[in-house]
Amino acid sequence: MFLLEEIEDGDITEGSSVNLTCRSNANPPVDRYAWHQIAGARSWSKGPMQNISLPSIQALHGGQYYCTTWNPLEQEISTTVY
Repeated sequence: MFLLEEIEDGDITEGSSVNLTCRSNANPPVDRYAWHQIAGARSWSKGPMQNISLPSIQALHGGQYYCTTWNPLEQEISTTVY
């Protein structure tokens, strides 16, 4: 099961920062996370960090994001966040 921390409703202005968090209550615990941007076909590398930080938002950062998690037994894909 996933919990993606939603971005508060409202406009995000260029130059502002956004943090996205992916959490899972999988058993055994998740040991790798990856973030993906659908429109930009961009992915952030697999690793133990469940957050991504976009420190200075630009138009190219717009779109949908989702995370993928892995533990020793399975891989799961989250729903998307806008």
